[in-house]
Amino acid sequence: MAGDYSYLFVSIIFLIISLVLLYLNKNNSKLVLCYGFMGGIAALIMEQFYLIDYWQPSTIIGIGKVSIEDFIAGFSLSLVAILLYPTIVKKHFRFIKTPNRKFLFTFSSLTIASMLILNLWLKLNSIFVSYLLFAGVSILIVNKRRELISVVIKSALLFAILSIVIYVPYLYFFSPNFWDKYWLLVDTRWSASIFGLMPITEIFWFLGWGSLGLSAFLYIENLELR
Repeated sequence: MAGDYSYLFVSIIFLIISLVLLYLNKNNSKLVLCYGFMGGIAALIMEQFYLIDYWQPSTIIGIGKVSIEDFIAGFSLSLVAILLYPTIVKKHFRFIKTPNRKFLFTFSSLTIASMLILNLWLKLNSIFVSYLLFAGVSILIVNKRRELISVVIKSALLFAILSIVIYVPYLYFFSPNFWDKYWLLVDTRWSASIFGLMPITEIFWFLGWGSLGLSAFLYIENLELR
């Protein structure tokens, strides 16, 4: 059973971690929660692209279907991406000036346009389109906020390390064949992984979202870490 619902269980693990981080950062909990819900909704949209050419995991409503797991994952991974680094280095968010929330619309439009053009039209795999988006927007942000370069790198590394710590032991004990069953890049040039338990493509996704999640939050809300 654990193997069949690994996506759900791993999402719940991240959810628990996100709620602990949220508790430790109560001063900004309402604002961060808003981004968590936006991340959950975005995950429901993005999953429709990932299901075409990246993976088709088992969910509570069937294999390869958009489900509650996607919202839980998007919600919790957004919170963790924003809160992990500040919590570990014991820094707090401080407002600099008026938020730049128009950028949310710009980023959303760019994401949808990129998926429609690069993925559906030009047939570039959705995971690689995600890399381009994460890297491109992160570079744009640090170009405007140079002081975030170190933050972006450290946040990305911490997030990727956390993902490995969660994925590898869980799948080793409960679902060692998870990626063989549900991953669409098996037996391709992109199928490299850590002991067959954590694809390199997945690690790069966490690196990308780890860098973008926090940097975008700081940039959009015009915050600094103190």
